[in-house]
Amino acid sequence: MDVVVNGQRVPAVAEAGKVGWIYILDRRTGARIRRTDAFVPHQNTFAAPTQAGTLVMPGMGGGSSWTPLSYSPRTGMLYVAGQVQPIKFTLQPAPFQVGTKWQGGYHVPAGPTHGTFTAIDATTGTIRWQTVTPEPMQGTASLSTAGDVVFYGESNGLFHAADARTGALLWTVRLGGAPRAPAITYSLDGRQYVSVAADQTLFSFVLP
Repeated sequence: MDVVVNGQRVPAVAEAGKVGWIYILDRRTGARIRRTDAFVPHQNTFAAPTQAGTLVMPGMGGGSSWTPLSYSPRTGMLYVAGQVQPIKFTLQPAPFQVGTKWQGGYHVPAGPTHGTFTAIDATTGTIRWQTVTPEPMQGTASLSTAGDVVFYGESNGLFHAADARTGALLWTVRLGGAPRAPAITYSLDGRQYVSVAADQTLFSFVLP
C-alpha cells in the first residue's frame, strides 16, 4: 500500500503481530513510518516475570496471530483481527536441558478472553472503529472490497459483511465452523461472488 508522510506518498508495508500494534514501514528501506494505536488492550506488555506472577496483556496468545491484514485504498484503512488473552507470567528458574523445551517460567490464563476487529487509518495510525467479539479472533481474516464492504469471520462460525467505513453490519450468516483464512471475491458471468472456507466446507455467496 501507499501512505502519505509529510504530504508525500510513500510506498509502505504493514505488519501486525502479538504486541497488539500495527507497524507501518517504508517498503524500500524498512524504516519505520509509524506505529498505530493499539487494537487490543495493554498491561505490563514488556514487564519481566516475577516469582509472584505478572499479569500481561495482550499475552503470549494475544495481539494478532497468523491472521493477515486487509487494506482498502478507497477508505485508507487497515482491517485487523485481534485476540485479548491475559496471562499471568510467573518466574520459575529451571536448568536448561538439551533437547527439551525451556521457558524458565510458566504462564496461565488470568482473565476472560475476547476478540476485536478494528479499522485503523493507515495515514494517521488512529482507530476509526472497532467491534468487540465474544471469542478471540484466531485465524479469522478479512477481505476488503471496492464496494466499501469488509468481510470477516469469527471463531464462533459467524461470517459478516460490514460497512468498511463505519463497521455497521450489513449481513451475517452462520457457517457452522470457524473460517481460518480470508474470504475471496471473484466475478463469473457478470455476477460477483464471495467464497470462504470454514472447517472442511467451502461456501460461496452471490452478491446483490
